[in-house]
Amino acid sequence: MTDSLGAKLLLAGAIPLILAAATVHPVPGVQAACRADNLVPWNCAGLFSGSFEWKSILKGGALGGVQVDIKEDVTVVIQAGKASCLGTRAGTRRTEDAETQISKTIKGPGLVAVEYGTNTADDPKGPYYRITVACPSPAGEEISTDFRTGTKTVIKVPGGPPDGFSGSEMSSYKRSGTERDAVLQGSTVDEHPEADVANGLTGTVTVTWKLTLDKRP
Repeated sequence: MTDSLGAKLLLAGAIPLILAAATVHPVPGVQAACRADNLVPWNCAGLFSGSFEWKSILKGGALGGVQVDIKEDVTVVIQAGKASCLGTRAGTRRTEDAETQISKTIKGPGLVAVEYGTNTADDPKGPYYRITVACPSPAGEEISTDFRTGTKTVIKVPGGPPDGFSGSEMSSYKRSGTERDAVLQGSTVDEHPEADVANGLTGTVTVTWKLTLDKRP
């Protein structure tokens, strides 16, 4: 298992976001304060402040194969639609021959979108909102120890800014609500996307959010 696992952790429970202008509609009453951007067809995040957090854990593995115990804990503070991320990814990845210690930080400006829509075939009954957040990729180091020779190898990982909503974002999914709601609040608990019970790999992802409407158009 490579550090592609790390990249997938940030997916944690988020279904890749597929947006079509035909299914996301500006809502009368917020149009003046929302805007079209390169994230989503209609972004109302500038109206909100609050927090969006996630915690994930992936552990276990097949006997004689790769064993992992990796946790990620990220808090995103949102001020008038501007996101700031701070969190960690840490843990171990172990094979018969070596063990790798992972110690990384997720830190810096992020991206956030708040969308409203009305029901289509796959939406909740009635109007909905959806919050989506992307953070910088983790930066830090991985220290691998070879059990046969005792040799330690240190790999420095520079990290980087969020690459839009390209698959590593987190989402609240579509939740029932309208632009008249002063608070958008909720939580989800999902199985980790890399969980594989048949091979002894288990994990969960917990996402929580609370955004408060700063102003009305």
